Order: sequence, then C-alpha cells, then structure tokens
Amino acid sequence: MPQDEVVRSQIGENLRFYGDMRFKQLTLLMAWLTLAGAAVVGCGTIELAASVKVRTLIACISMLFTGVLWVMEVRATLYWAAHFAKAPELWPPPKKSFWRLLTATNVVLFLYSGVYALWLWLGLAWCLSLWCGALFAVLLLALIVFSVKNYRLALTEKNQQS
Repeated sequence: MPQDEVVRSQIGENLRFYGDMRFKQLTLLMAWLTLAGAAVVGCGTIELAASVKVRTLIACISMLFTGVLWVMEVRATLYWAAHFAKAPELWPPPKKSFWRLLTATNVVLFLYSGVYALWLWLGLAWCLSLWCGALFAVLLLALIVFSVKNYRLALTEKNQQS
C-alpha cells in the first residue's frame, strides 16, 4: 500500500475515533443526567449535614461533571477538525447556506451550556451558598469563553489554510 493511502487511511480512522468519542461523551452526559435526576427525585430532600441537602450536592457534582465532559468535547472536536483539514479533497466542504451556524458543534455547545446553567439555577434554588453559586457561575463563563475561543481559533486556522 503506498504511503499516501496509509496516511489517508489513518486520517479516516482518527476521524472515526474522535467522532465516536464525541458521541460517547454525549451518552455519558445523558446517563449522568438520568442518574442525577433519579437521585434528586428519590432522595433529594435528605440532609447530609446541617442545611446541606442531597439535591444541592447533586447539583454541584453535576456542574463539575458537565464541565469536565464539556472540555473533553471541545478538545475532541478540535482534534477531529485538525484531522478533517488534513485531507480536504476527501471531504469537500458543504455549500454555504443560511443555516451554516447551525452545526452539530454549535448545538452541542448550547446543550452543554444549557445543562450547566440548569444545574446552576437548580443549585441556587436549592439553597446553594451564594459564594459557591458565584464560583460555579464564573466557571460557566470560563467554559463558554474557552469554547468560543478554541472554536474561533480552529475556524481561523481553517480559513487561512483554504
């Protein structure tokens, strides 16, 4: 097999790997949401310590878990895009359209930010301390900035290559 075909084959395998990784991360997020929702409904009002309820702790853990998966999603997307750019002749870009901002990457970004914001809102509604809520809100803003900055950087590099 010629060297060029080996490289293309490896690029295809890497694209499949990172695409599969993104899907599995979403599956983990949905599984966690199901588990956390069941725990909140089942034993959310039980107090762990003075004025700390299980549901408040679940909200905090859920924000951390969502944040970790969110960072993994951004990194997997960037690696996928880097491999995608290495063989543009194999996958020509789609025609420009009115809906070009409605991509899977952007939708997943909104999903993660929405899930995180929901847990933040629930945590505050469930008596999460104000300083802890502020810390999680700053983390939400940092994750949004991290995502937009990385996606914009990847888009800028892609436009410079073409």
